[in-house]
Amino acid sequence: MNTAYVSDFEIFMGNFLKDHPEVVEEQRRGWSSFWDVKIDPAASKFSKEDLVTDDHYGFK
Repeated sequence: MNTAYVSDFEIFMGNFLKDHPEVVEEQRRGWSSFWDVKIDPAASKFSKEDLVTDDHYGFK
């Protein structure tokens, strides 16, 4: 089995990212804006205190 095969898409993406390095940086900024969120301890405490207990019926 030939493990050196590279698909047309992999070749295209490799060339595209080599020609457009700003795309990778934009992906990193997008990742950090969604996943690297700074949590405010005061807001977190308030949201836990403001939580209403669930009665498992959907009525309150």
